[in-house]
Amino acid sequence: MMEINLLPSTSYWNRPVRSGAWVWALALAVVVAAALVVGWTQRQSAAAARAMSQTLDAQVGSLRLEIARVQATPSQPVTAVTDVADLVTDVHEVLPEGVTLSSIAWSNGQVTLAGQADSLAHLTAYQRALGKLPECTSVWVDSAARGQSGYQFSIHIQWKAGVS
Repeated sequence: MMEINLLPSTSYWNRPVRSGAWVWALALAVVVAAALVVGWTQRQSAAAARAMSQTLDAQVGSLRLEIARVQATPSQPVTAVTDVADLVTDVHEVLPEGVTLSSIAWSNGQVTLAGQADSLAHLTAYQRALGKLPECTSVWVDSAARGQSGYQFSIHIQWKAGVS
């Protein structure tokens, strides 16, 4: 009897083992792709860092200019707040009966008082009392207009802060 071999001459188990080149090629492709992605990401990060650095440099330069401007500008002494408090206190302490104030404005030693007086005599008494304050260098009535319930007035004062 004749032996018949129906199997191919090389079977799956008998074929030569390849070194897995395609596995290594695939692994190499993944590594190269990962390296490209990491490189691109780092490049983008570096560009963003440069842009942020330029923005921060511009802001620091702007702040330095602002600091120099503020340092070059003479500022009011810290006592300015207490001077305003003293001003308001003094202006109210000498306020006679029959005179009410509606506003006090202060700018660079110039004080403007606005209010109402029952009579011109009350307004004159208030002007004289303000003139006696040690901080006051001059007082004048800017306007006095007769209204329904007395005189609406505006008084200007030259004020010398810090004098007691």
